[in-house]
Amino acid sequence: MLGESCIPLVGDWLTTRYPNLWKTAKAAKRWVESDQQTLDIMRKAPASNIRYILEGGAFLEFAIVEYLPNQRKPGHNQWSKALVWGGVAPGVALSCALGIAETEFRWRPA
Repeated sequence: MLGESCIPLVGDWLTTRYPNLWKTAKAAKRWVESDQQTLDIMRKAPASNIRYILEGGAFLEFAIVEYLPNQRKPGHNQWSKALVWGGVAPGVALSCALGIAETEFRWRPA
């Protein structure tokens, strides 16, 4: 259940999890990049890091966080974004979604 509490906004993860939406990791990455403006607007909205999205007629609370795995290719130091549903510890949700221990990555509010 906790793995469903977060969506890493990374091409490889999205295509593995939702192959019917994107045929390639590059296509998923382009979708995330094209929606970057929307994420920026949500992040800059007044109040805290917590935002709300509409799903099925109900508002869901979520936070935008960034994470960086400890084990990565040399020169790859760009933080990735994820949406984490409210009420769930971001580190725990990311750990479940990514399939790695919390000690294997760092995270921060976006």
